[in-house]
Amino acid sequence: MTDQVTVPQIPPVEELIKFELFSDLPQSLVKRIHKKPTTREVEPDEVILLEGQYDQVMYVMLSGHVQVTQSSPNGSVLIGTLKRGDFFGDMNPRTTQPSAVSITATTDCNLLELSKPQLQSILDASPHAQSLIDRTYNNRALRSELHGVSLFEGFNSEDLDRLTKTATVVRYPSDAPIFDEGDEGDAFYLIRTGFVKILKKRPSAKALVLAYLREGQYFGEMALLNEDPRSASVMALTETEVIRITKDDFNALLESHRGMRRQLVDVISRREARNEELAQNQSLAQTLEFVVNQGLMEQNTALVIDMDKCIHCDNCSDACAAVHDGHSLLTRHGPQLDTTTANIQFPTSCHHCDDPLCLTGCNFNAMERTPTGEIRIIEETCTGCNLCAKLCPYDTIAMVPRQSETKAGWIDRLLGREPEPVFVPTSPTGKKYKRLAMQCDLCVERPHMNCVYNCPTGAIFRVKPSDYFVGVESIS
Repeated sequence: MTDQVTVPQIPPVEELIKFELFSDLPQSLVKRIHKKPTTREVEPDEVILLEGQYDQVMYVMLSGHVQVTQSSPNGSVLIGTLKRGDFFGDMNPRTTQPSAVSITATTDCNLLELSKPQLQSILDASPHAQSLIDRTYNNRALRSELHGVSLFEGFNSEDLDRLTKTATVVRYPSDAPIFDEGDEGDAFYLIRTGFVKILKKRPSAKALVLAYLREGQYFGEMALLNEDPRSASVMALTETEVIRITKDDFNALLESHRGMRRQLVDVISRREARNEELAQNQSLAQTLEFVVNQGLMEQNTALVIDMDKCIHCDNCSDACAAVHDGHSLLTRHGPQLDTTTANIQFPTSCHHCDDPLCLTGCNFNAMERTPTGEIRIIEETCTGCNLCAKLCPYDTIAMVPRQSETKAGWIDRLLGREPEPVFVPTSPTGKKYKRLAMQCDLCVERPHMNCVYNCPTGAIFRVKPSDYFVGVESIS
């Protein structure tokens, strides 16, 4: 007797269009989604989405209830609950960000999964759906982000609810100014996603980079507390989302929470000391400028070579080629930082970026992000079109010839064994794709990174730049 597999049921089209998300869509699009749905059944207490992990789908709740929680220094905090018709997950088809919250089922649930292409088709077809997703995203972003900031730790639920209603989420493209030195201080900013840099004008030289800030950090408080013009300029390094609190609302918070003013005064004091140190310490200023200009803080991981230990033996590059069918995905050249305190190089190797252009630009779903953040190329669907390599700003993706449809090593040939078959995808017209995109896969299926393991002097290692360069970040 064979086990029966239960396939989760999706409501008929007539019921589905009653969901607000689908209410304004052309019926033909709803029918297309309904025809080949991807559904998921979950049981009570099952974790659907884990805080900090990546997920490339948006979930629509067909039935059941879930709770939304977020970690805090005092334990898990309940952000809210969701029911039939609500949605959660990755709401932006053009970027990938780790989840800011955890989603756990409280009852049996049936979920409809929408892929990025499906979500994009919904947004293109319906301004109402676009507006609904934007409003929902902004509201949840505000609640989850404000819960996780130490500055608001003493706030109760009513305080946060009031703040959520008045604060706004603002998006800035890469290299966009947020405000300029000398502007009137009109708002306080909390970074939700992305990166910004703080710049100070100098009369006879280019602007001095005072600080680099990332998600969870804030800026703009100094002008509000001191009633002075902006003392520095702030620019978005990448696509950045900030939570903006107006001057009046910010001052109201200071009046009702005296401890908040003391905490901010302490932060400002440390930042001013930091700025003075940067002005005097050329090595530290040079390091900070290097980090910002090379985009290192936008990278999840970076390969580093200590040039004082490197003997230029090329073992690292050869070791990489040995486990990637003869193709080295590591080139021992790249930007180099040489100061009185460091002499390091960042060789050309995939950075598994926070906002990967290769992934969002692939037209064939041949790239994916794993739950822990690594970028992976899917050989079965890669057409070798070269678009990902062109989009990569760091030139870390190689286009290599595909192996023939059979793979025989020298031992196989010596022993007369049959060659191992190799899958080669074909186009709808039957044309075989001859090239394949390859990038550093961090040796995730091996016990160690082969390049690091085979370095005889220990000169090469992998780091998370935001941790490795913690000494040059701003204090907050």
